Amino acid sequence: MRHGGTSESSADATKSVLVTRALSMMQGGRYAESPPCFVSDVIIARPGRAFDVESRAGRAFSGARRAWSASRTERNAASERTPHPPAEILLSSSNNTATPDRRADGSPAGIRLAVSYAISRLGVCGPRRVAHRDRGPVMKANVSGYLSRLRKITSYKDALLEAVANSIQACADVEPENAEITVEIRLKLQAEPTRKGHPTNDRPIESIRVTDNGEGFTDENFESFCTMDTDRKAARFGCKGIGRFLWLKAFRKVVVESVYRASSGEKYFRRFEFSTSDIENESTRKAGDDEAVRTTISLQSMIDGMEQTHDVTAEEIVHLIIGHFLWDFASGTVPKIRVVCAGESLCANDVFEGMRLAATEKQTFNLAGYDFEFLQQTLKFKSKNGLRPGIYYCAGGRVVCKASTALDPKIESLMPDADGADRMFLGLVKSRVLDELVGNERNVIEWGTEGSDDHPSEKAILKRVEEICSEYLKTEFERLAVKSNARLQEFVDTEAPEYKAFLNRRRDSLYVRPDASVSDVREYFREEFHKYERAERREVDDWMAVDWSGEEAESKIRELSERIEPILARDLVKLAASRRFYLRMYEKAMSLSEEGGFRKEKAIHSLLYPMNTDDRLAVGTDKQNLWLIDERLTFVHCLTSDQRTDRAALKLFAVGTADNAGELYIIEFKRPGHDDCDLDENPISQVLDYVDELRAGGVTAADGTEITGADKLPIYCFIVAHITPTLRKQCRNSGLQLGASGDYFFGVVNGVYFEVMSVNSLYKKAKERNHALLTAAGLDNP
Repeated sequence: MRHGGTSESSADATKSVLVTRALSMMQGGRYAESPPCFVSDVIIARPGRAFDVESRAGRAFSGARRAWSASRTERNAASERTPHPPAEILLSSSNNTATPDRRADGSPAGIRLAVSYAISRLGVCGPRRVAHRDRGPVMKANVSGYLSRLRKITSYKDALLEAVANSIQACADVEPENAEITVEIRLKLQAEPTRKGHPTNDRPIESIRVTDNGEGFTDENFESFCTMDTDRKAARFGCKGIGRFLWLKAFRKVVVESVYRASSGEKYFRRFEFSTSDIENESTRKAGDDEAVRTTISLQSMIDGMEQTHDVTAEEIVHLIIGHFLWDFASGTVPKIRVVCAGESLCANDVFEGMRLAATEKQTFNLAGYDFEFLQQTLKFKSKNGLRPGIYYCAGGRVVCKASTALDPKIESLMPDADGADRMFLGLVKSRVLDELVGNERNVIEWGTEGSDDHPSEKAILKRVEEICSEYLKTEFERLAVKSNARLQEFVDTEAPEYKAFLNRRRDSLYVRPDASVSDVREYFREEFHKYERAERREVDDWMAVDWSGEEAESKIRELSERIEPILARDLVKLAASRRFYLRMYEKAMSLSEEGGFRKEKAIHSLLYPMNTDDRLAVGTDKQNLWLIDERLTFVHCLTSDQRTDRAALKLFAVGTADNAGELYIIEFKRPGHDDCDLDENPISQVLDYVDELRAGGVTAADGTEITGADKLPIYCFIVAHITPTLRKQCRNSGLQLGASGDYFFGVVNGVYFEVMSVNSLYKKAKERNHALLTAAGLDNP
């Protein structure tokens, strides 16, 4: 029914509610300037029926309006605003006797709560069941559904930090020296077994209590708490209105108990429970004189999966709080926070002061019309405190995330002092634009696409921050440069000699953390060298394309050589380093015993060239090590093989293809046998017989291709065998010359160049050649 249209004879009109402001018009700042008005069309929904507010309440309302008018004249004369006039909730019993039941402070929030309280007394389920006929039903809230859309958390720590954040904000108007917060971690008396039933000594958390002496849950604050996505704290604290819901991501129930002072000056005690079932069991009473203004948030019944994997300590929680509220600690605006756990009590403020090595330095700057504050702080480094050096973004006074974009890496390094002790630098960036860009769940800054918005880019912010840091940390940067250079040199000397020339040329522009691991340094060198090589080769290609006539030719050649030298040296040393590895493998194969057959020869053969393989596609140049025999064999491929005897096998290699070869190479791996070999087993004779067939066209490649022009091609033969007395005699009889080391022969027989060598002489010659590569690259050690 509409205003004034209710009937006193209505069968259901047995109770009345008097309110002094329409619910749809309640605005906190406007109430004292507007007369109270009566709402007669509030519908109270009950299962299966509804009833209107009795019109007798309207008659009583006129008295309240006259009282307001009289007080308004008095307020105007005083030119100041007085507390809201009290609101009375009148509950009529069946005999129509109106009985005052409760008074609120008269504020809009107080009136809403009073109405809610009256409705609950009438047997309905709270304000969500109240509607205006003109506006239709009010949308209901589903807490569980809301929680499902929030980010997944895996620890109770997120909920704890949100509770502490609530307390810090509540203490914002308390004198800093008087503001206090206590975080109490209550552990269960006995350890519990793991899910798999294994025993454990860890005592799980029973509950977390966060108590503060801040403003408390006044009517306005409680109304804001009951409003999803409220923006009550947005302007002042940059809040998103979802923090309290994270409590329920880690705990099943939250109990809030608060003693607060109303605008009338009176103290009240409010208690309620918060869970996925919504806000329940809310009650309010006047507080006693001995009850201090204080609020306790109790997080209870931890959800499975949120448990810690070790015993929680007060120190751990203190460092967690310091890291999250670092801006407040560094700026000195944080209340006194004490953590109590397992009989230990620590003051977070004292712990932070013990870590602080210098006073916080504050800088301000402006970008794109936004003001920024930048705090610079150096702290003692402790690996267990969870803090790491670098630049951090802050929003709403809390650390959101660490800057991930590339910075001067020295900023993110541990910085030695004059005595060599490590300390860390923390830079904290705060701005209204970060409050606007922070994600709803406060774990990321949502920059968007660069250039698409009017706010400054992250790159621009960090560039300005780096400029400030470079001046503030000038001495520390110089010390870091010395330590970095030593780390780079150590890595090159012991792990990667191929980067020596590159390091010598770019030493001043390279930097790694002094404590960087070998893998980190290797990856850093790879990335930096790749960038250098790409830029220099492009530059060289451009220079090669222009005219070099005139007197500039000599200087250009010199400059190009200097530019390309680190790249060529790196390639050369990398090749030498790779070959050194295979030389070590060859040396290991040589150490094998002869027991159980010819293990040594098989191992060496496999190292030089995979056994029983003739397919040129299966064995590329990266899978064979014929360079151990001779450098000319580096890029050959196998054409075919020939098993001459059970103790000797020939392999034919070519530079080019079978029908268009440039050079032919024959390699014979001779197994050890009897010392007294007859003439038919003479390896030199066997090779010459094979060459005759080859030159006559009697040998085809493994794929059937005819080997053409062999009679006009240079042919080289390498025989790897034990240099026995008989073999020595055969080499001399063939006209081969003994090498300087006395363990190999060489020479030309019937137009074929021969080298006959032992496995030991092969190794020594390969090692000497590799040493020459390293020397050519400017390295001293083979």
